[in-house]
Amino acid sequence: MKEKGIWKAYKIFNYIKLAGLWISAVSIMGMMMFIVYDVVGRNLLFGSVRGGFEIVQNYFMPLAVFPALAYVYSSGVLPRMNLLISKTRASVQHIVVYVLLVVEIFVLSFVVYFSLNYALTGWKGEWRFLQVEQCIPSIHCYS
Repeated sequence: MKEKGIWKAYKIFNYIKLAGLWISAVSIMGMMMFIVYDVVGRNLLFGSVRGGFEIVQNYFMPLAVFPALAYVYSSGVLPRMNLLISKTRASVQHIVVYVLLVVEIFVLSFVVYFSLNYALTGWKGEWRFLQVEQCIPSIHCYS
């Protein structure tokens, strides 16, 4: 009975990972287009976009990096556990896989909780960054 619940939670987690990948991909494409626009504007047209560095730093970079961390962590790239698990008995492998799934969901739920807490604190406190002539609200989507 518990196995079904873990696999159901992990299936939901897969959807969250996919959404994070899409958010990161759209952010990277937006950052590329913004930088191209800034460079073309600086060299050919009117000049640089005011506060372009801050916009990339405070908006695009957090949205490019942090949503994709769930996918990177769950793909086995960071803690290379496949090498360790494959050398154990089948019964131990079964237990280790379930423990890793639970730990993975637990750790990433903490990341989401504290990131959301930080974001709401920043939004409530109206944290802003200065963009030449005006203050722009800062997106707090990272911890």
